[in-house]
Amino acid sequence: MIPSRVLFGVARRRLGRVSEMWRIAAQVPSLHLANLSRHRESGVFGPTENLVLDLAVGMAATPASVSDGLFAQLQQHFSNAQLVELATHIAQGHFRSRFNRVFHCQPAGLSAGAFCPPPET
Repeated sequence: MIPSRVLFGVARRRLGRVSEMWRIAAQVPSLHLANLSRHRESGVFGPTENLVLDLAVGMAATPASVSDGLFAQLQQHFSNAQLVELATHIAQGHFRSRFNRVFHCQPAGLSAGAFCPPPET
């Protein structure tokens, strides 16, 4: 099981926050990183990890789409305070990603040579 603080980082990575992934990459197995875009099918993530990644994917959709069923499942694993923190981390990652696109911000090279999973298609 990946620690909650790492799950928050993985969720942010789903939204394009490379610098955060660079900071935590040493804590996340390469197998997990390689399978982010197909987390459900890969079989390498646990049930809670899959739910967090489902939340990140739903929040990244335009418009955001988090079903009542997914939220109910998340409530079985996280307190309301934890869900607020998790959703906040994901939303902040999404905000930064969109903000950076407006101003054509380029990568700072912090993750040079680090593992970077392909985007979901």
